[in-house]
Amino acid sequence: MSDPLASLKFSSRWFADWQNPEHARRFDGRATLSERQLLANLEVINDVRLLMRHLSPQQAGRVLEVGCATGEMYRYLRIRFPRMTYAGLDISQPAIERARAKYPGGAFHRCEPAEPVHQALNRLGLKPLFTVVYSKDVLHHQLDPWGFLEELVVVTSELLILRTRTLDVGGTLLDPEQSCQFHYGGWMPYLVMNLEELIQRLRGLCPRAHVVVLRNRKVLGGR
Repeated sequence: MSDPLASLKFSSRWFADWQNPEHARRFDGRATLSERQLLANLEVINDVRLLMRHLSPQQAGRVLEVGCATGEMYRYLRIRFPRMTYAGLDISQPAIERARAKYPGGAFHRCEPAEPVHQALNRLGLKPLFTVVYSKDVLHHQLDPWGFLEELVVVTSELLILRTRTLDVGGTLLDPEQSCQFHYGGWMPYLVMNLEELIQRLRGLCPRAHVVVLRNRKVLGGR
């Protein structure tokens, strides 16, 4: 059976604007913060709170950040969890270049928008299993969010942390022509998932997993 998303998955028009230097500039706001300010800024956020709940400062392991932007999570982990080995993936070349310039000791890698996570890791020579996989505001920008979710689960050994947008009412709409976001002069996929659908998908992929949801409710607007 043909994949109905195949023509969209490899369409560069949905992802070209992530190569805009403005994207890297906007995501680099925390670079000006001191270490103390960075901790205070991040540790009130739900996804970082979950990370702190699971990890101890002395714990060793491997962290994969999918959607690493300009590398501030790497800096945070160096402060709080210095024994964790880090690798970051992002589709934005300007963001990766900025991360490498700031933190030359970090492992920051560019991947293609349609490239499966495990395939990117294999290409880069990275072992495809991580103690923690952390992905912030990436899932809802995928043309195939369910396939991307499965990719994240496959490379996770202990903890998968996602930050994404969800709906309480209404089903997931998988058509980027109807669910998209305008940035830097172009359109990006913005596929907001129904929360119960997301939970059931996770339970289907990991029947024995413990699923924790921390909510920060807000009204999403836009065109």
